[in-house]
Amino acid sequence: MTDIHTNSVVTFGDRRRNPPETGTAGDISPWEVLRGVWARKEIILCAFAGFMAVAVFWLATATPTYTVETRVMLAPRAGEISTFDNENSPMLPDAQTVQTEIQVLTSRPLVARLITDLGLASNPEFNPALRSPGLMGRILLAFGIGDRTPTTDIEEITDVVLSRLEVYQKTNSRVIAIVFTSVDPRMAAIVPNRLAELYIEQQIEQRTGVTSEATKWLAEQIEELRVKVQKSEAAVEAFRTQSGLFLTDGSTVPQQQLTQLNSQLSSAEADRAAAQAKLSNARELLASGNAVNSAAEVLQSPLIQNLRQQEVALRAQIAQMSETMLPTHPRLQEEQANLADLERQIEKEVMKVIEALENEA
Repeated sequence: MTDIHTNSVVTFGDRRRNPPETGTAGDISPWEVLRGVWARKEIILCAFAGFMAVAVFWLATATPTYTVETRVMLAPRAGEISTFDNENSPMLPDAQTVQTEIQVLTSRPLVARLITDLGLASNPEFNPALRSPGLMGRILLAFGIGDRTPTTDIEEITDVVLSRLEVYQKTNSRVIAIVFTSVDPRMAAIVPNRLAELYIEQQIEQRTGVTSEATKWLAEQIEELRVKVQKSEAAVEAFRTQSGLFLTDGSTVPQQQLTQLNSQLSSAEADRAAAQAKLSNARELLASGNAVNSAAEVLQSPLIQNLRQQEVALRAQIAQMSETMLPTHPRLQEEQANLADLERQIEKEVMKVIEALENEA
């Protein structure tokens, strides 16, 4: 009789399909869960690879966009000629005013002006007519269907710009936020800033127009009153001449007026000579290379005095830092840059003083 020995080899794949030998039917062993996952590893790996492929494709084909926000604050309009006789303080813009200005910022005429100013009609991002046709478009063009030279439609470009533009009021404030989104970071920054500038320019133009009309009306009224005064003075002088009436000092009205005019002329000539002397002194100092900021008119400027004090303090701080820091130290370089800014500001204010002297002369 021959004994036959059979070696039974149990692999991990076999064990994962065997029912648990111990435990009740309701118990779930973590090893059984792992075995179940391992049994479906091909499906899981395929699904993971599919998701990764979709994610990589999306990241490779997605176009990044950039969003920039510009803010405009609505301040009360003070100093208008139409309200010069109003003793009350200017009214602050209310919620309705803010919403009205938002509608102005998003109006099609203002956006069309922005498109013309920045030349957005020549940018394919905003002008659909300049974009390359897709596969279907190229097929239609090959068969002679479609427009080979599409025209630029300003209304369509305006719609594209408005779709990228968002204007809203900041919560509990009189600040309007202008938000623009573009695939070009440079355009994302330029468009909202230029829109805010055009809005401000439009407000200034409107206010200047109102002021010009009021000034024109006042000039007409003044001219009418001047003519009436001249006629009245001429009539009085004619009556006084016919009647032989004189003023208390023995001179007639024309003589007194001539004396006053001569006095005013002398005063004006003296003032003009003084202004010309100040201006000539400043120009000579500037032409000779001397310190024009040492002139009396420059030294009397409170702003220049304040800037000079800041310059002296900053120079002292730089000298103290130079004792312990190398010239290439970031903090020392930053203070040197601040000193250069102060010097430019002082030079700018000095030129303003010279311009003021020129205007006075």
